[in-house]
Amino acid sequence: TSSLSERIPTPVSGACTGRYTQETANMLVWEETLLGSLLNFAATPKGLLLLQQTGAINECVSYMFSRFTKKLQVSCCEKFGYGVMVTQVAVTAPGVAALHSSGFVRSLVVELWSALECGSDDARVVHPRPTPMDPIDRSCFKSFLSLVNLLSSPLSVWELLGRQSLANKSEYTLREMPTSIPDLIDRLIAVNSDVKIHSLFHYEQSHTFGL
Repeated sequence: TSSLSERIPTPVSGACTGRYTQETANMLVWEETLLGSLLNFAATPKGLLLLQQTGAINECVSYMFSRFTKKLQVSCCEKFGYGVMVTQVAVTAPGVAALHSSGFVRSLVVELWSALECGSDDARVVHPRPTPMDPIDRSCFKSFLSLVNLLSSPLSVWELLGRQSLANKSEYTLREMPTSIPDLIDRLIAVNSDVKIHSLFHYEQSHTFGL
């Protein structure tokens, strides 16, 4: 697909603005429909290979991420959910790179941190939650499955963690939020100091989740 500046001619008068605006809207609708249809190819290994060979993988994943942030389906003719798509895309190096560059990985990490440390509302201030009996609290289960889908292959783990050193910071502020998988490991798993423990609002639940 061509860039926006290339496909929108500059109107020569105010009377043409409405027509060009409508044409642009129609073009964007067709482009989103095309990307949604192409994204369905990612559900099979051969289709994913075709997306990579044609260079459409980055645009398709960016489109999927935009739909994900808006809480919308993958496409109007959706056959597979985001979990299946992410799992399939993450088994190849270009797919993992596309997920990372689109902001998908950062969004999952921030969403998980918010569920673990921030909670969905302020109700627990007045009525605290009971001590969870399950290893993973129900409010965090969706985020857990999202991470499992993302890190389901050794290749995806290597692409996101390989050749990187953990932050291993001596202290964190209470408002400091992780934005990557290495950050998440250092905040939730490698809790090796009292300062790191005190930087977590819900140490037991968060550290158990990390382990």
